[in-house]
Amino acid sequence: MQEILKALDTYLATRVAGDADAWLSNWDEDGVQLFPGARASNKDMLRKTTPARFKAIPVNTSSMETDDITVIGDYAFAYGHFTLERVVNGEPVLFDGKFLTVLKKQADGTWKIYRDCSNSNDH
Repeated sequence: MQEILKALDTYLATRVAGDADAWLSNWDEDGVQLFPGARASNKDMLRKTTPARFKAIPVNTSSMETDDITVIGDYAFAYGHFTLERVVNGEPVLFDGKFLTVLKKQADGTWKIYRDCSNSNDH
């Protein structure tokens, strides 16, 4: 369970750091992100779009709480909630939302993001 939490923590920390390469290295080669308001993005698409997205919409702070993790074989299903402060048009904006992330166990025993979906709690 610790390795799964470590992968989720790395996902968040690399996003806040704006480190697109480290963030992408946390993804399985067959990973897909289901980002709100956009088409599903496989890892090849994420490689093309993530660096510019990280620069255009920086994240100042973020926190995440995992409410549950269920492991079935080489897959882990995690869901929870998050808050983050993004910079939108030069101004900090606070978002909160929820996530469902499927992680896949790698040959070396680490866990990487396989499917990732999140959305905000519109107020």
